[in-house]
Amino acid sequence: MNKDKNMISIWLWIALACAASMAEAQAASPSPAPSPAPSPSPSPANIEDRVAASESTLVRLLRTSVSGYVQARATDQETIVPETVVPESNFFVRRARLNLRHSFDRGRVAVSFDGGQNTVTVKDAYLDLFLTKAHGQRGGLAFRAGQFFRPFGFEVERASTDREFPERPTGWGVFFPGNRDQGFDLSLGLTSALTVNVAAVNGGGTSTATLSFRDGDNHKDVMARVRYALFSPRIDLAASVYSGQQTVAGAAAVPAQLAFVDSNGNGVKDPGEPTVLVSAARPAGADIVGDRNRWGFAANVYDLLGGTLRAEYVGAREITLNQSGSGPARGTAPARAWYASYVRNLLQQLSAGARYDQYDPDTDDTLRPKGDGEQSTLGVVLLYQLGDPIRLSATWERPSITVYDRRTAVATTTHHDLWTFQVQYRF
Repeated sequence: MNKDKNMISIWLWIALACAASMAEAQAASPSPAPSPAPSPSPSPANIEDRVAASESTLVRLLRTSVSGYVQARATDQETIVPETVVPESNFFVRRARLNLRHSFDRGRVAVSFDGGQNTVTVKDAYLDLFLTKAHGQRGGLAFRAGQFFRPFGFEVERASTDREFPERPTGWGVFFPGNRDQGFDLSLGLTSALTVNVAAVNGGGTSTATLSFRDGDNHKDVMARVRYALFSPRIDLAASVYSGQQTVAGAAAVPAQLAFVDSNGNGVKDPGEPTVLVSAARPAGADIVGDRNRWGFAANVYDLLGGTLRAEYVGAREITLNQSGSGPARGTAPARAWYASYVRNLLQQLSAGARYDQYDPDTDDTLRPKGDGEQSTLGVVLLYQLGDPIRLSATWERPSITVYDRRTAVATTTHHDLWTFQVQYRF
């Protein structure tokens, strides 16, 4: 980049020198007749200003980058219903991402848009300010403001282009809706191997379309993460904690349902036909306020038998459905999610991986009896890299879901295989 910039500056100076020489030659030759005085030619100072302005514009352009990717998918899923297996197939664009980045001396600005699934949404929109300079491999103090990935563990911040499986594990979609949030984040490299993050966010994430740019419950959440890197063997470790509250709106008021005794069978309420109450009115339920707490540990082990092992555990206290048959419709319960995956190259361009994850919305089974809502998923993926920009992947996943029936007090577990073929192109 510096070489290109220097060459451009040299050519600019050569062009300006030629122009100045021609102007001097014309000034030295005698004029045949007096003529109106021409406009004064630019002085060397003005020429230097113009060159400096051109260089400044070039520098700004070189500091701005545009990138993105498209993920086109074909899916086929078996949905199990009583005595029938119905395959459901679909073609769609999962993500169509455009990333804009601009850096300056003391920071950078990032804006990302996504147009997948027939909607356009803002993904990244933040400003980074480098308050202190980095020293070697040790990062300095940086301040981030806007909408960004929550600094929790590793999986939340892994880019879609880097992940091997089509989506993050099930529990991550519940505990970290939208993956991003709005707020402020401070990061500091204490050593070349140790980095600390502290952030304050709204807590609701970015998945709620009606509350994308304001905090719906006025609670603010805080989180902290410590990352540590080992270089021999190469291992990345992270410990995270998250503390917050959330408010879930209570049930809406339901008016009374009335009917009448149609004595003559004409379908119209005639005078004298009595009115009967079908169902009584129900008042609006009170809002439910509960915890939104998480804590977790994550590890990435590289070069393990030629592949990479990733594992992460998240414990939580979260508002969930109350299926016990007594009390309010929702309550706070202990929950957890975890996953482990292993990916290894088979050939130069071909790699394969496997992942197993579990999600339990109520580890005590108090509000969700007999494992209601639990889900475990086993998956296998094959990936083929066509050069740098194109990656093909074929994934098989088997999610197993447990559902509790309050009427019969019986829990059933079903599974439905999901096949996903994806073409990814990034630029």
